[in-house]
Amino acid sequence: MNLAPMNLVTDAWILLMIYWLVSALTAKRIKYVAPSHVRITQLLFLVPGCMVLFGDRFRIGVLRIPVLPNAIAVADLGIGIAFAGIAFAIWARYCLGSNWSSAVAIKEDHELIQSGPYRWIRHPIYTGILAGAWGTAIVVGQLGAFFGVILITLGLAYKGRQEELRLRGVFGDSWAVHEQRTGMFLPRLR
Repeated sequence: MNLAPMNLVTDAWILLMIYWLVSALTAKRIKYVAPSHVRITQLLFLVPGCMVLFGDRFRIGVLRIPVLPNAIAVADLGIGIAFAGIAFAIWARYCLGSNWSSAVAIKEDHELIQSGPYRWIRHPIYTGILAGAWGTAIVVGQLGAFFGVILITLGLAYKGRQEELRLRGVFGDSWAVHEQRTGMFLPRLR
C-alpha cells in the first residue's frame, strides 16, 4: 500500500469528522434515545470494522493478503470513490441539519427531511460513509480492509433499521410514504 494515497483519504475522513463536530453544536435537544443495547450492538460491528479498515496493525495474518494490485490507477479509483462518498455524507448531514444525532434518537420538534439526498435515500449519510469506506478499502487493497467494510455495513444496516422503527412511530403514514418512495442506502428502482 502506497502511503500518499492513504494520507489523502485519511485527510478526507478527518475533514468529515471536523464537520461532524462543528455541526453537532447546532443539533436539537434529544427527546428519546434508544436503549443502550442498541448502541452496543451497532458498535460491536462498527468498531472492529473501523479498526481493520483504518488500522494497519489490526490487519494480521490473512487480513494482510493483497486483493488488489498496488497500482496508481487502483489508488486513484479508491481516492475518487472515498472523496465522493465523504462529500455525499457531508451534503446529507448538512440537509439533515439540527435533526441529526450520533445515536438512534428522536429530537425535540423532529422533522422528517425529504429534501436533498433524502428525496431518494432514507439513510444517505450511511450511503456516503459506506462509499467512503469502499474507496478506502480499495486504496488499502488488503483483504482485511474489505472485511472491515462488511462489518461497517452490518453495523450501519442495524442502526438504520433501529432508526426506522423509531421514525415510523413518530411520523406514521408520512414515514410509510417516504419509505415506499426511497431506498435504505441506494435509490429505489422503479
